[in-house]
Amino acid sequence: TMSNSSSPYTETITDLLQLLTDAGVISHDNQERAKAVAHNYLEQHSDFISITWDVDDVKAVARDRNLQLTNEHCLDVLDYIESNHDANIGISWDSVHFALDSMDFD
Repeated sequence: TMSNSSSPYTETITDLLQLLTDAGVISHDNQERAKAVAHNYLEQHSDFISITWDVDDVKAVARDRNLQLTNEHCLDVLDYIESNHDANIGISWDSVHFALDSMDFD
């Protein structure tokens, strides 16, 4: 299975292959072959690390601040963080707090 891959995209690609199978783009007969091809590709192209922040992270901070944000608002926060982060410092929980302080959700 692809769950052994260290790539940050393993779960996304597995989900995408399932969607393609469900849509009839990939047949059930060749789904396992498609997974093997994707797995091999990931194994050969996983020479990096990736730290992922998602809407659940933003929602957790927002909840702690008694804010109820939609997924769209959370994606806006993530876009703000990505656009304004300092690569020398990185992204942290403080980045999420700062973004929430800097944005207006009314």
